[in-house]
Amino acid sequence: MELGAPELRTPAYHARNRWMVDRTSMTIGFPHAAGPSTGTWQTIGYTAEQGKPRLIVPV
Repeated sequence: MELGAPELRTPAYHARNRWMVDRTSMTIGFPHAAGPSTGTWQTIGYTAEQGKPRLIVPV
């Protein structure tokens, strides 16, 4: 997925991740041990908010 944002910063990546979740029926995340502030965990959380299934595979 190409980002068409004028600046490639955190808000652009979060918008891209939400766009992808909105168009899928399930999300598979591969988070590192880092806490819930990472983009992966935020995307998994957004998926949960949408009531969609998610598979979490720790790396």
